[in-house]
Amino acid sequence: KRNIPQLDLSPLATPRKASRAEHGAMRELTFLSMAVVCVLSHSAARAGTVVVAAGGDAPPRGTGVFAEGLGIPVLHNSGKAVFLANLREGGFLTGGGIFCGNGTPGSLETVVLNGDPLPDASGNFGSFPYPQVNGAGQIVTYASLQNALGANWGIFRFDGSDVITEIVRDNQLEPGGNGQITSV
Repeated sequence: KRNIPQLDLSPLATPRKASRAEHGAMRELTFLSMAVVCVLSHSAARAGTVVVAAGGDAPPRGTGVFAEGLGIPVLHNSGKAVFLANLREGGFLTGGGIFCGNGTPGSLETVVLNGDPLPDASGNFGSFPYPQVNGAGQIVTYASLQNALGANWGIFRFDGSDVITEIVRDNQLEPGGNGQITSV
């Protein structure tokens, strides 16, 4: 069992300097059902507890507001937190997507939304069960596909500059053309 320091998260709207115990926690994440909160300790200049997003905030792209139950964040060494969130408008869930930010004003970004077109325009993104961040800071996710001509799932990489790269999807030919990938 890891020793994660207890944090006073009552002043969620106000970032504060990390305590010595928090500073030693090295990029630990604290998850609340209504907010994505990160303990940043990778840089003395950015050490502290910051709120990346909270239920009721408007996303940078998409309609409505973040619904309750924001996804558990994944943190990159740069301090970027990547998380799933549902969007709510008029009391109804209207979609969701992958979002990222580092807690500084204006850093929150919409990576991809349910229904966004696939890179080759052959269908749309559905859901994103497990986004991850690689060492280069690129977001990689397994995604369900909608209306994608026989494919149901794929793996995609988002590089942070609106470039989406398809890694693989089910029912495509394997490299070399000697067979077909039947599941991802």
